[in-house]
Amino acid sequence: MAWEIVKMPILEPQPGIKFGYDSLEPVKLPQQAIDDMIVNDRFLEVGLYPSIGNIPYAWNNRDAIKYMTPDDYFDLIASARPSEPPPRFLGPRGRKFRWTHSDDDSSHKKRIERIIEGIKEGKILGMPELQVSGDNDEFEAENFQEGGHRMDALRQLGFADTPVPVFLHRRR
Repeated sequence: MAWEIVKMPILEPQPGIKFGYDSLEPVKLPQQAIDDMIVNDRFLEVGLYPSIGNIPYAWNNRDAIKYMTPDDYFDLIASARPSEPPPRFLGPRGRKFRWTHSDDDSSHKKRIERIIEGIKEGKILGMPELQVSGDNDEFEAENFQEGGHRMDALRQLGFADTPVPVFLHRRR
């Protein structure tokens, strides 16, 4: 694990805020590595791993890194259903927390506090990910995201309007 962190590419858009990713080259993971990631939930065990969250890797040669603010990240997810209300857990701009259905959600607050603690300890954040579609990188209802809690933690640290790297997985 230590060697993986040492050789991992790191981006640091703000002093002390480090984002890691594995590769922009498509990677085929062996099944055992996938099973290990599922069993060892890195997010819930922040204290046991040198990184916070999953470390993304490219799935195909269209994947790329794009800078966006945490609020833009949430707005893009909310845009998946323009004719419907945003997903129940996604709050509007201006609310204290955006990645929860309520500012009083204690489990969300605990996750955010652990992530902030990890950032202050100098841990690397797994770069947030979005699966997008089309030529304009649209987020659709069936696409996925990974990193909402990390983005909300960055908002709590005052980086709501600061562009940070996001790993985009392009579907088509």
